[in-house]
Amino acid sequence: KKAYTIDTKENKKSPQNDHGKMAHRMRYCILLLTTVCLSSVMSNIVVFNFTVLCMTRHHGEELPLANESLLDVEHSGYTKHERTMIFSSVAIGALLAVLPVSYAIQAYGARWTFFAAGILTALATMIVPWAASKDTLAYFLFLRILQGVSFAACMPIAGVVTSNWASLKQHGLFMAALTAFGQLSVVFSMPISGQLCTSRLGWPSVFYLHSLISFAVFITWIIVYRNHPARHPLVDRVELEKIARGRSSCDLEGRGSSMKSKNRIPYFKIISTPAIWGVWAAASGDLIAIQLIHTFSPQYIREVLGYSVRNTGLSAALPVFFQFLVKMFAGHSSDKIHCLSETTKLRLYNSIALGASALFMIALAFIPKDYPVTGIFVMTLSTSMFGFNGGGFNKVSS
Repeated sequence: KKAYTIDTKENKKSPQNDHGKMAHRMRYCILLLTTVCLSSVMSNIVVFNFTVLCMTRHHGEELPLANESLLDVEHSGYTKHERTMIFSSVAIGALLAVLPVSYAIQAYGARWTFFAAGILTALATMIVPWAASKDTLAYFLFLRILQGVSFAACMPIAGVVTSNWASLKQHGLFMAALTAFGQLSVVFSMPISGQLCTSRLGWPSVFYLHSLISFAVFITWIIVYRNHPARHPLVDRVELEKIARGRSSCDLEGRGSSMKSKNRIPYFKIISTPAIWGVWAAASGDLIAIQLIHTFSPQYIREVLGYSVRNTGLSAALPVFFQFLVKMFAGHSSDKIHCLSETTKLRLYNSIALGASALFMIALAFIPKDYPVTGIFVMTLSTSMFGFNGGGFNKVSS
């Protein structure tokens, strides 16, 4: 492949245009928009992790003691079995959709595939209060499966946007930001849910709000996003040269992105490479632990540490907020550190992300429920350390 040079009439633009349209910063707008869209998809899923504290099996009512602490008070909402089914249904949907979504991205592009996923999760979230009002869980479980189908697009989209829109020197920054949707969704959804659940609007308003946000951001996505920078009307010559530096013309213009060329991907060589198995192992351990924290931290804070619903929302968002800050630091610093090889940086950041977090999680298990502040502090340390994956397997996997 030849290095990318821009000499076509289409890409020759006047100096006035070079300094006008987005001032060579359209890729950052794409980064921000994609991060918001990814966070919206995840927010629609994690919002139940909190509202389960407010919802009852008699779905027309709120749980009592919403604004009081909950030490030694029996939970009268969903049973453990029902919660397990509702939580796991998202994973079922994601597993069923991961291959079809990957195929759709190759065949139809990221723009329309992610838009369809966004509208699907927006509709499913909007219908949740109606489904929860039924005597059977079947409707609710079906909607959660649909949310999982939408979630299956998130990680592929993060990779595609990084591959197409990030310069080679900014891969760490893009991957750190785009894979931070899990943290951003919790930081937004938990405090908002705490406020709405304890207001006169009640828990259904939480789902309606998240649905409206999803509709808004994904309509913006379909208007603004393009699959390739060279085809975007607001990407000027200077910015395209920055993105293209060291890359091929096919990458930037999308030539060779047909299904025929995509079928040439050496899947067998990929899965037979030991480094790939190392990345998968790190990703599996990281995602399992993070999923555990995101799913059960509101219940731990509410039902074990005894915080009120309102304070639970803020307390659950705090550890994840610090994780987001650490993740952005890790991704950016990984791009800027040149005294270490990429392999050494990967090993260092992964070791901190998984090793340090594991130690703090073990310590958390031994903290008595009579020390709620200490529990929040240790959980914050454990959760924030996972942010170093922004310079670890998340970066190398792009």
